[in-house]
Amino acid sequence: MRYLSKQKPDGEKKQVKVNYKKTVIATVAFMVIAIAGAAYIFLGQDFGEVTLKVEAKEQVRIGEPFDIALVLENSLDQEITETIMFLSLPDGVIFTDRRGDLRRATEEETISAGGSRREIFTVVITEFSENKSFQIEARHLPPLLGRPITASQEFAVKVQPLLDLKIEAPEQIISGEKFEWTFSYGNDTESAWNIDFEIQIPEELKTDLPTRRVRIDAGEHKSETFSATTIMEEGRNFTIKIIARGYIGDKKYILSDTSTEIMVGPSPLSLRISRARGQMGALRLGEEIVYALSFTNNSNTALQNVLAEVSLSGAMFDLNTIKTDGIIDTSAGTITWNMANVPELAELPPRESRLLNFTINIQNTYPIRRLSDKDFTVGINARVSSPTIPRALNVLETVNITSMTQKIAGKVAVSVKALYRDAASKIINEGVFPPVVDQPTEYSIHWEARSYSTHMSEIEISTELPLGVDFVRQVKVEAGELLFEPESRKVIWRIPKLLATTGVLSEPFIAIFQIKAIPSMEHIGGYMPILGGINITAMDDFTGDIFNAISREPTTTELQSDNTVRAGDGIVRQF
Repeated sequence: MRYLSKQKPDGEKKQVKVNYKKTVIATVAFMVIAIAGAAYIFLGQDFGEVTLKVEAKEQVRIGEPFDIALVLENSLDQEITETIMFLSLPDGVIFTDRRGDLRRATEEETISAGGSRREIFTVVITEFSENKSFQIEARHLPPLLGRPITASQEFAVKVQPLLDLKIEAPEQIISGEKFEWTFSYGNDTESAWNIDFEIQIPEELKTDLPTRRVRIDAGEHKSETFSATTIMEEGRNFTIKIIARGYIGDKKYILSDTSTEIMVGPSPLSLRISRARGQMGALRLGEEIVYALSFTNNSNTALQNVLAEVSLSGAMFDLNTIKTDGIIDTSAGTITWNMANVPELAELPPRESRLLNFTINIQNTYPIRRLSDKDFTVGINARVSSPTIPRALNVLETVNITSMTQKIAGKVAVSVKALYRDAASKIINEGVFPPVVDQPTEYSIHWEARSYSTHMSEIEISTELPLGVDFVRQVKVEAGELLFEPESRKVIWRIPKLLATTGVLSEPFIAIFQIKAIPSMEHIGGYMPILGGINITAMDDFTGDIFNAISREPTTTELQSDNTVRAGDGIVRQF
């Protein structure tokens, strides 16, 4: 056993100590980390000390029970009462009686002056990780104090796996390279183990794999070497991980694991895909996008018969709008360029580049049918290859891939209804209709707000009232707030949040307000504007962009949404 301490120059041990003094009435929690052996914390007072210690092995093996001893020492000249000690287990550790609890407490006891108490908990580690951190806690009622003092600390033990697992592989490869990796395992215990290996590899890695279920005898060591290849984007890291599981008692646990990370280095055939014409940001409905595919031969060998391919994904791509000199397959969503349709691909000399372009439109509408139809994206996977293999490369072909994913911006829309007769909303609009010069007429305005494919925040919908129109009152606002600014003559509806598909698969948010319009002589013989155009701003939560929409079309006394109004009824008359 060893104890956490600090060594003075003269060899005297300096103990870690906390004095409560005037703050003794507070409940105090301390955190001290020690790699087992023993760690302890002092609950100090002006007139003495109470000490909590923990004793445990520095290193333990999975499946082997071990003791954790908690010791509470009272160095005061008076007894302490209501002493309790607690032990909390981390994940992958159980008490040996297997009752399933993760925290246990001792019985409440009194410790006499100068006395101590010692409690032992027996536990076993069932899941491997390099360290296991336990929490201990002690509580006691000091003399002359009306409330208990509590302190806690953490300590850790190193975990020794039952099996010695190791993966050896190159730190870096290039896309398409053939390489080897080795998996070795050993059993240094005195018992044989039946082991199930869980092997985690990326989908793109093509390789043979170790036998998944083996019996490893005591003292047995074995290794296997496998060939592998993968085509991945340069700069990407991937992991090979193997987890060993076996039974401890009647349950299967993780006994050990190992992993290695491999980086895909620069390819002799570099590849890049980008948007041309300086196009940036999220894509919008109906937008025409120009993409550029560029690649360079970085080797000292001329590459023959270069093949470039693009695969398009995402329901928002309109595949029927593709324009390119490549071969288009709309059913598969692919474009292919080869030396037959682009003669410059017959040979790519060292250090030279090629540039290929294609144009495609985004759909004009969102394909929303279910609540999950939101946050749309489109993707492009590009691949370039040549059967020519530069010297000193162990590859099947010279190849590189890259990809691009782009978000589709959402949309907020507002429909406007102007009504003279509005019985459904229980609104009685006063005044004459058809409208007459210098005679006031009231109208009810209905705004319906919709959000399509993304959640929207901080939505602001506004319009300016034309001259001769006044705001009367707010009738109904289902979300946010509606206000009228007399100085700017603006009606503004602010909505904190509009969830995706609101008003598409569900009812829209509605705001209703009343206005009063007095036509002038200039309106005679035509429809009077009673609302200006609609301005909309919002934050697109999916893309992070600001959404803006402006409709300059005014709302007039034509009242197209009022089924009780006949054509021409809204034309202003002199009397």
